[in-house]
Amino acid sequence: MSRIFETMRSFKLILLFLIPLFAWAGPHLTADPEVCEMGTLYEGMIVHPIWVLHNDGDQTLHLKQIKSSCGCLSLDFELKDLEPGESMNIQGTWETMGKLRWDPNRNPTEIENTLFVLSDGPRPKIILKAHAMLLAHPGALFAQFTMRDVGELQPMQEAVVAVSLLNPNEYPVEISSIVPSEFEGMNPLGIGLKVESHPAHLNPGETGKVLVSFSWDGVKEGEEMDKLRTRGTQFHRYFKVLTMVPEKTDVSCESFLGISWKLKPD
Repeated sequence: MSRIFETMRSFKLILLFLIPLFAWAGPHLTADPEVCEMGTLYEGMIVHPIWVLHNDGDQTLHLKQIKSSCGCLSLDFELKDLEPGESMNIQGTWETMGKLRWDPNRNPTEIENTLFVLSDGPRPKIILKAHAMLLAHPGALFAQFTMRDVGELQPMQEAVVAVSLLNPNEYPVEISSIVPSEFEGMNPLGIGLKVESHPAHLNPGETGKVLVSFSWDGVKEGEEMDKLRTRGTQFHRYFKVLTMVPEKTDVSCESFLGISWKLKPD
C-alpha cells in the first residue's frame, strides 16, 4: 500500500514539474496594465494612456483588431503579428471634454473607457481600460446639457437653440468668450454655429443662457447634402465656455457644451 502511495506522490510531483513547461504552449497575449490609471483630471484635459501587449507564448500571435468603445479615445498602434517574446505599445489620446456630470457638492465624476484587443490567443478578446476621476475647474459653469440634441433640421432652416448654464460657485463668474473646441466633432458640410451668452455676468446660483444660431453661409444643396440626409448622419460640434472670476484675478477656466443635430430627410 505504501508503494502505491509513493508512486502516486511521485506522479503528482512530475505533473507539478511539467505544467509550467506547457502552460504557455502556443500564442499567449498579456497586457500591462489591463487598467491604465490616469489619476485625477480637470474636465477638458487630454491625456495619453499607454498599454503594452506581449506575447508570452512559444508561437506567433496574430492580432486581429484593436478598437476603443468611444470616439473620445483615439489609438495609435501598428496592427501586426507578435513573435514569441515580442511586445508592442498602444498609445491612446483621451479627450475628457463633456464627461463631467453635474454635482452640487462638486464631487468628482468617475470616468472610464474600454479597449478591445482581438487575437488568436487562448483569450481571443482582452478588455483593457483607462480610468480617471474628473473634476470641474474652479469657477467652471455647469451646462444644462453636456450635449444638446436639437433633433432634425430642414437644410437652410434658421434655428436658435438655448442651453442653460448654472454658476454653482460661491462667487460671481464672468463669461469672457465662447470658442469652438479643438475637438471639433462631426460637421462635414461646414455648417456654421454662432454663439453668444446672456448675461455674461452670473452671480452665485444664477442661471444664464448660451444662444446657438445655425449659419448656412457657404453651404450649398447638392449630392453630398443629399447623402447625409438619406443616411441620417448625426452632426455635432463642441464649444469651450471661457470664464473668469472677478474676485480671484488668478482664476480662469473653461467649461464645455456640445450641440448635435440631423438633417431632415426628404
